[in-house]
Amino acid sequence: MSDSILLSVRLPADLAGRLEALAEKKDPDQELPGRTGYRRLHCAEEEFFAAIAHGESDADAGRLVDHEELSRWLSAVARGKRCLPPQSRRKWRCQQQV
Repeated sequence: MSDSILLSVRLPADLAGRLEALAEKKDPDQELPGRTGYRRLHCAEEEFFAAIAHGESDADAGRLVDHEELSRWLSAVARGKRCLPPQSRRKWRCQQQV
């Protein structure tokens, strides 16, 4: 039994041509661009959903940052100040340098 499956994907002709051209430039021993791209996309999606789960867990546990505190911090950063971001249950102070 194989440890991989065949996946068919319909691509626009221009994208398929670009992938083919890239595959010709790469070392034949390296993975094909489609497989590499799918793996990167899959990893990014896993990280995204893990971050959401982490955030939901923090919210459920009451580890939240006040909206006004966050807005003040973002404004300070936008003005070029280097400040630690606000953390739950801790008052924000721009004097705390990064």
